[in-house]
Amino acid sequence: MPDQEQEQEVHLIVNPTAGRGRAKREIAAVRDSLAKLTEFSFHETHYRGEAREIAAQLPDAALILSLGGDGTLNEIAHSCAHSKRKIGVLPAGSGDDFAKAIGISSLSEGLKLVEAFLQGGAKLQKVDSGVVRSEHETRRFVNTVGIGFDAEVGERMQRLPLFLKGQVAYLCALGIHLFVMRSVACEVRCDGESFFQGSSLFISNQNGPRTGGSFYLSPHAKVQDGLLDVVIAGRLGVLETLVLVPQTLSGKLINHDKIFRKQARQLEIKFAEARLGHTEGELLQPSRWFGVGLEPQSLNILMP
Repeated sequence: MPDQEQEQEVHLIVNPTAGRGRAKREIAAVRDSLAKLTEFSFHETHYRGEAREIAAQLPDAALILSLGGDGTLNEIAHSCAHSKRKIGVLPAGSGDDFAKAIGISSLSEGLKLVEAFLQGGAKLQKVDSGVVRSEHETRRFVNTVGIGFDAEVGERMQRLPLFLKGQVAYLCALGIHLFVMRSVACEVRCDGESFFQGSSLFISNQNGPRTGGSFYLSPHAKVQDGLLDVVIAGRLGVLETLVLVPQTLSGKLINHDKIFRKQARQLEIKFAEARLGHTEGELLQPSRWFGVGLEPQSLNILMP
């Protein structure tokens, strides 16, 4: 049974803007499904950061259901790390990369998992999350911290028309950004030792295998192994990048003389000039310095 409790207090937090409006369209159906299972409290967010604020005010042993994308889950995780709060993932975002990483491929699967948990047929598991720090801010992440090209593509995606969604929107933004992309000189230290010095197009720190909704930068990354998979792209040209994109979509971006890989718990990244970053697609302010640290088994997650 869930923590041997007689009754499990359940809270549904929904970000209606997630998935470029997808989450809003799912609210009624999700509320109807949950009402058949249990009593629950409903919370709808109205601004960035509100999911984090709501979760912080909930009881320490509450079950918090995240209806939205990786960004919504990221906010909730801020207030659940190293606590007894439990998180159920109801994916309704543009990418839902963390949901895929833990074996939930659809919203209906997420709801079935919640039902099984409430009936004592599914268990919580501990998963890793981490913290990224920069010159300007500190933020938790659950799936990925990307710096450089992928963050810049994400920023461009936010400026596209809303009728472009999911992978189509990301590929459109990527295609546009190819013509203005650039590499920047940097140094990367992993667990205190120098690992990379040179120009990089992007640096991705993967807790899960996928980013951007479709791009498997580190197909073998696991959210419970206590390690980050660090992926660094060196100085790549437009044609080289175009060749590599299909490989990331198929999960075959493994061996390339300009792709550098390392597993680590702690990273320090210094750039010659400020670079844009992101956590789960949520942008970080441009910074010349980033520190990334993994915190093993820091979240309680409902998993298949």
